[in-house]
Amino acid sequence: MRTMGSGGRIACVVAAMAASVVLSSRPAEATAVNFDFSSFAIGHEGGNPAENDAAAIGLAFASTGLIGTSLTGGPTLQVVATGQNSNATGASGAPYAYLDDYDAGRPAGLGVCQTLNSSAQCVPNDDDNVTGNATFQEILTLTFSEAVSLSNVLFRDADHYALTAGTFLLNGVSQSFGTSDFTSLGSHAVWTFKFAGTQFYVKSLTASTDVPEPATTALLGLGLFGIAAAARRRPPKRAAA
Repeated sequence: MRTMGSGGRIACVVAAMAASVVLSSRPAEATAVNFDFSSFAIGHEGGNPAENDAAAIGLAFASTGLIGTSLTGGPTLQVVATGQNSNATGASGAPYAYLDDYDAGRPAGLGVCQTLNSSAQCVPNDDDNVTGNATFQEILTLTFSEAVSLSNVLFRDADHYALTAGTFLLNGVSQSFGTSDFTSLGSHAVWTFKFAGTQFYVKSLTASTDVPEPATTALLGLGLFGIAAAARRRPPKRAAA
């Protein structure tokens, strides 16, 4: 029976190592979670009176439940919503992230309220979207448990109709309400939606995480395969006479 030379054994070992490297470098499967704030708001309209800018305590949404619900299975991605404004002297009270329920059968979603009453309802009740003026702009901040990209982002206007006209600021960059895919802006753990002339609610969005394949690992795998192939082609050494 023919035995394998040292070169062949080395080639097999290296090839096995290379295969292992390539398998282990396979990218992790992306997690895409839809956050439907308009659905969360049904029967749970209101803000969180414990929220303030200093403590950054807001409305905590789980991807498979209602306000404050902890995940028991499935994706673990979570988001905390907080409200801010660009000029604290421009309005009374403190800004709060606010869930607005259906009105005349039309869903709203997540906005910002300046003043909550003892029942955590917005006063006045028409100040519950992201609004502002030339000197005062409200900001809705979404802080995710890890960096995400955003897509399928839908908006509603002050009257709860679908909103596609006008602009707002997303992480400081002017965007159109007619755009729903913001993956070109990259992945971030913190996303800020700021008033820029049009009142709005964030109705829903899809947050996606992804772990790309490390380029160095892939190259290492290819390099090891090359060494293995070269070892197979090398002729055996002849014994000395």
